[in-house]
Amino acid sequence: MVQLGDRLKTVREFLGETQKTMSRRFRLGENTWQSYELNGKLPKGETLSELAALGIDMNWLLTGRGRMRTAAGRPESGDGALPLLQRESGASGSVLDLALLSEAVALVEQGLADRGRRLSPRAKGHLVAALYGLAAEEGEGNSRPPGVSPSAVAHLLWLALQMDEALQPLDGDGTVRLP
Repeated sequence: MVQLGDRLKTVREFLGETQKTMSRRFRLGENTWQSYELNGKLPKGETLSELAALGIDMNWLLTGRGRMRTAAGRPESGDGALPLLQRESGASGSVLDLALLSEAVALVEQGLADRGRRLSPRAKGHLVAALYGLAAEEGEGNSRPPGVSPSAVAHLLWLALQMDEALQPLDGDGTVRLP
């Protein structure tokens, strides 16, 4: 009989992650995901919510009945997703993946904290938007749910910090000096 721990392992393998990277991805203790798989321990609600936002069917995860992925494989409106407004008349029905956006924000915040640095709100917003866009684009037509690449975070964070430093205000009048 397949147990909860086995289903959690299936999810992890589907996402292409290790037990340690799953623990980091969901901001858990270092070996927490391993204990979920080995002991069949039920993840906390926040982790279950994030898994649902990645398109994992909670009925399947908790009971073993049904399919691993939700019908669309992506969050539906009302399930942690917000309608994404289109700037131009394009494809309608897009959703803003809040789990992916939260992941981008968290990784940017962590990267800044690790470096003891700050970014202007505008620069931080542009960085998060760029990471979200890259991850969402990579996830389209892919069997894996989208995720933010730590490598992309590192590279774009470095670039954003360089650009933010280069734009130094001259006096207090708000004009900026380019390098």
